[in-house]
Amino acid sequence: AVAAMRRGSFPAAALAFEQSARLTTDQPAYWGRITMTGYAQYTAGDHYKVQATLSPVIETIDEPVAKGRMAAVLGQAEIWVLGPVAATPRFELHARAVRDLEPSLASILLLCATGSRLLSLDLPGSMANAHEAAKLAAEAGDTPLQLGAAAASALLDLFNGSAEKIAERVLPIGQMAMELYSPANHSDAVEGIVQMCALAQLICDD
Repeated sequence: AVAAMRRGSFPAAALAFEQSARLTTDQPAYWGRITMTGYAQYTAGDHYKVQATLSPVIETIDEPVAKGRMAAVLGQAEIWVLGPVAATPRFELHARAVRDLEPSLASILLLCATGSRLLSLDLPGSMANAHEAAKLAAEAGDTPLQLGAAAASALLDLFNGSAEKIAERVLPIGQMAMELYSPANHSDAVEGIVQMCALAQLICDD
């Protein structure tokens, strides 16, 4: 399944993860593999299948971190299936549930909520989530996550009309993200950070 993901064969990866989930008798392993099934389906662009796969399972999970990981995948699919307004509460609810248990996961969930609130044209709510995500990323000590949250916060400040020193804020973020880039590793997160920084600099005409 992992090899199929690396090759970009996402439907095959989803099928492999699903079959693996059915074979395990370990509950946490089952949750993790079903979450990866949904992630592979989401990466393949099959948002309705993600919803069909994860919706029946998530409410049966009694462990907050495992439930939060699944919520991050399911919520992103629900943005497309149900709309951002409906998807936002899932991200924020589970971020609160794991805040003290796994701040890095809480930060990821709040970054997802940042995007869904922005799609809902709720700029103040989006900014609040981005700033809280940045705090949690720093608390977790997760460097790529800190860079992503800082870039999102800067870009939202720019959208809010605060162009002052935005270019200076995003330049080192982009440079650090490029230093983390490795063609051998999955680089979507790093590419997203660099793109956000580039967009901010273009808007600032710097």
